[in-house]
Amino acid sequence: IITLWHALEIGNAEKFFSAAHSLKGTSGNLGAMVMMAIAQELQVLGQSGKIQEGETKVRELEEEFERVKTELRQMVMTCEAKS
Repeated sequence: IITLWHALEIGNAEKFFSAAHSLKGTSGNLGAMVMMAIAQELQVLGQSGKIQEGETKVRELEEEFERVKTELRQMVMTCEAKS
């Protein structure tokens, strides 16, 4: 997510696209489908060069990332409690 912010700051659509693409794949691997969908939208913005429109979506991605982290922590704690 830091890379997305940096790409926005410097106006680098290629870097923005690449970061969004990586996050999309990682999110999908984790099963974080909402996060993956947001990353897909960001990827499209990067591909079209319209990254200036992405600030709100990056904030949305950050919020979803916090939710996913909380869920993952809870899953780990549940697994540890069962073992």
